[in-house]
Amino acid sequence: MKQGDVTTQDEAVIEPLIVRSLFTRNLATEVPGTFPITGIGFRPTYIECYMSIPGQPHYCIATGRPSSVITIYTGPQPNWNTTNTSNFLILDLGPTNVIGMLDTMDVDGFTITWSKNNSPTGVAVIVFAAYK
Repeated sequence: MKQGDVTTQDEAVIEPLIVRSLFTRNLATEVPGTFPITGIGFRPTYIECYMSIPGQPHYCIATGRPSSVITIYTGPQPNWNTTNTSNFLILDLGPTNVIGMLDTMDVDGFTITWSKNNSPTGVAVIVFAAYK
């Protein structure tokens, strides 16, 4: 039986098309570098992420795949910024910022490479949806 087969009685055999989850990053203690997100169960074709630091007014919404992303984020001023570069997740806290680049779609998830400028603090919460 396969997905879409009308004779399938046990829906547990149907593979998920979307997986939603979240993870956190302690911006003060975690070092820049690659960060694999695993356990999704398939190689995603598209990712949506929402990132913020609770208690701070800055947040980011990002969608796309490696080398083709769209990001909307708030900066230190009360305005919106957009980018269509490879910068996927952005927390712009003025001279201090955190950038996550969506590098690869892997067999069981995806990989983000993080960089940071100066010394950001706080725990970022990243909620994502991975699409098959």
